[in-house]
Amino acid sequence: MIKRIILALYITLFINLAYAQNFNNGIVQGQVINSKNNEPVPFANIIIYNTNKGLATNFDGEFILKEIKPGFIKLKVSAVGFETYVSPEIMVTNARKVNFDIPLNETSFSIEEVVVKPSVFRKTEESPLSMRVIGI
Repeated sequence: MIKRIILALYITLFINLAYAQNFNNGIVQGQVINSKNNEPVPFANIIIYNTNKGLATNFDGEFILKEIKPGFIKLKVSAVGFETYVSPEIMVTNARKVNFDIPLNETSFSIEEVVVKPSVFRKTEESPLSMRVIGI
């Protein structure tokens, strides 16, 4: 009887250990900052490169990516007004969290001028007839 209980405990322990190793328990956390003034970049998009898994940073530029398969990953980070950043390869393990701060460079671009011209012919919703200005 005792041998059966011990055998059942060993089998249960073995199954639990084997099952626990299949989980993706890697964690990457950090902060996205402006490289010019070290201020946080809120709501930046972070994606694990070549996957569809990602998230957006909080108001303080902080993020926590959970349940990552152990191995090497790259992060792709983008935000409005900043250049897209692709990280070097990061080693993710089940043993410990990876702390990774991401600096983003500001970018700006200018557009050509926009010219708004009035039209000679205009139709308003209030008037069922068209209105045309005729010079004398």
